[in-house]
Amino acid sequence: MDAAQAVHEKFLARLTDGRLPDRSGLPDPAAVGLDAATLADIYETQLTTRQMDRLSRTLQARGIALMPRRPDRVKPLAA
Repeated sequence: MDAAQAVHEKFLARLTDGRLPDRSGLPDPAAVGLDAATLADIYETQLTTRQMDRLSRTLQARGIALMPRRPDRVKPLAA
């Protein structure tokens, strides 16, 4: 199992067990100007980004890359 998968499984276990960080000292999102729709958008973006990162690592391990490691060495597509 790779490190990203191990972290993911630990996260899922904590989520399932309800062992989440204490938020009592954090400000209310509304107090800093974030409404429910904005919070949902931020959360969805974080989930999407994490999933893409995990998939990218899996593909890279197989020798397939979604993003080149050195974008400066990529040849532009012919028009």
